[in-house]
Amino acid sequence: MEIVALLLSGLLGGLAPVGVILDTIIAGNLRARLPGTDTLAVRIDNAPSYQLLSGKVQRLRIAGRGVQLTPDIRVAAIDLETDPLNVDLESLREGSENWRTALREPVQAGLRLELSEADFNQTLASPQFTERLQGIASQIAANLPGAEGQSYELADLNVDFRADDRLRLNLRIQGRDGAGTITDDLLLSLETGITVTNGRQLELDEPVVAINEQPLPPLFTGFATQFIGE
Repeated sequence: MEIVALLLSGLLGGLAPVGVILDTIIAGNLRARLPGTDTLAVRIDNAPSYQLLSGKVQRLRIAGRGVQLTPDIRVAAIDLETDPLNVDLESLREGSENWRTALREPVQAGLRLELSEADFNQTLASPQFTERLQGIASQIAANLPGAEGQSYELADLNVDFRADDRLRLNLRIQGRDGAGTITDDLLLSLETGITVTNGRQLELDEPVVAINEQPLPPLFTGFATQFIGE
């Protein structure tokens, strides 16, 4: 589930009760949907307050620290602020499985995420990401000169946060011949900035790809970043 959808579904689930402290209800609802959080604060701005009875919220603000979005993805900080919300409470009370059907109007929200280097490396170590990176590393290494007849496997990976809002992804790749003997030990690195386009899509900014600290030509860099960008 997308991050915003996860948070907003927790919000909508908290709007159904009437005559209670909604901030507390929503915070508890969110905690129940997330694998773990260090701190989580919710604030609803609504004037006049009776608009809540018809499902209208002027503004919602959620601030979380040390939030485990999934078992494999943790963020150091997350802040969400919405524009006015208009929700069909009856649809929620009926227990609709798709929370989007309870929205009378599209949701506009601003989201800020903060990831630590340790959290990033924990995510990369999860099976979901190592399997993906194994395929990328193998395809890139297989196109290097002298790679014929060898198979490549990912031996280690980590990310370093650099200056100027850039990061470096390090992949150590081992090549084996037909007998299973290690014949190559390569360090594939990608240093890049990251920009967000259309509010949701990540793009690599001025990527530099190197093998054993030797930068690759632009043509091969484009080939490598295409695999990673996908």
